[in-house]
Amino acid sequence: MPQEHHHHQEEALYHIGVFRGMVFPLMTFPAALLNAAAKLLVPEISYAYEQKDRKKIESIAVKAIYSTLLFSIFISVIFLFFSDDICTALYNNEEASVTLKPLAALIPILYLDGIIDAMLKGINEQIATMRYSITDSVISVLLILILLPKFGVHGYIAVTYISS
Repeated sequence: MPQEHHHHQEEALYHIGVFRGMVFPLMTFPAALLNAAAKLLVPEISYAYEQKDRKKIESIAVKAIYSTLLFSIFISVIFLFFSDDICTALYNNEEASVTLKPLAALIPILYLDGIIDAMLKGINEQIATMRYSITDSVISVLLILILLPKFGVHGYIAVTYISS
């Protein structure tokens, strides 16, 4: 019995390694463009906020969210349909594709999170952003402790969805 439990732990760690080392970097790599744009938004939104120009803030926010959604849905569709080819070409590992495919739908949420954080910083709400991040981290750790031993990689995927 302890031998079987040890095997499940090794398997779960392997899947988490595939996720953290292969799948997550692949999912977040295209966001590098968005992160650069997000950093440029902060001073622009800050200036509009100082000027109390609500229309300008709303205009920037709408454009940023719309652009992020279009880009992230495009990336999500690519990963959904071509995850096998991408993971084989980059990693020579089909296991990565098995994890990437169910997480492809999360990409718009992940990318939007980064843009929204930048806009919140622009209107001086970084404390709220930090509070959300800490709450998310605590909930994620608790869920991982509960779900990972029972469901392995599927539990980890579930925690990633819940957290996002």
